[in-house]
Amino acid sequence: MGAAPLLDVILFDLDDTLYPQADFLAGAWRAVADATTEVADIDREAMLTALLGVAAEGSDRGRIVDRALERLGRSDVPVAGL
Repeated sequence: MGAAPLLDVILFDLDDTLYPQADFLAGAWRAVADATTEVADIDREAMLTALLGVAAEGSDRGRIVDRALERLGRSDVPVAGL
């Protein structure tokens, strides 16, 4: 039996061709908001709103989760735990 080929096809999904990036990101922000409520006493909807607001400002500055927590006055929550 011969070795299987490494790759037959490579697929790139650019610019929302197969899966809308907004849907993926919305799911990611919901997951972060859920995780935040598990590790800190933060309202899920408040965190989700803060995340969406910060993300809408653009991701070029990074630290979206940190900035959302700062917006809620919760810089004490360790982001690495989320």
